[in-house]
Amino acid sequence: MDPKEVTPTAGGAGTATELLRELSATEGSLDVYLVQGVAGSYDGHSEWQIAVYIDEKDAAEHVAKATEAFEKLWDEASGEVPDDSYGYGIDFNKYSNLSNKLLTGETANPWDPYMHVDFTGTKYSYRKVRLFASLTQPQRKNLQNEDT
Repeated sequence: MDPKEVTPTAGGAGTATELLRELSATEGSLDVYLVQGVAGSYDGHSEWQIAVYIDEKDAAEHVAKATEAFEKLWDEASGEVPDDSYGYGIDFNKYSNLSNKLLTGETANPWDPYMHVDFTGTKYSYRKVRLFASLTQPQRKNLQNEDT
């Protein structure tokens, strides 16, 4: 049985709850937007999920606010003496200071309670994922028409 696609209505209190009830009642599905953070590179990177939104605009705004908050924390975390001992143009004291403040709870990103950081910083993004009301075998879309 193919799941029924449910379309969210515009705004309003209780919309998400009503939508989830309708999903469950109709065995439906809908696109939602997953906000995530990433820090690090290559094998040493970390990814984490922060929030899921029905409205893509909300996800994009969350990414912008989390990024702005991170950049402020990063700017405030400068070390007394910049440390570029590895020659990468990166202040390792800044990374170390911010990382320690996050671990001790001395500081936090109000838009990302799970924030990690490494010497490359922290990046935020969102992506569209399919939410199903119950266990289902997702059908592959025609790749020529898919907007990913």
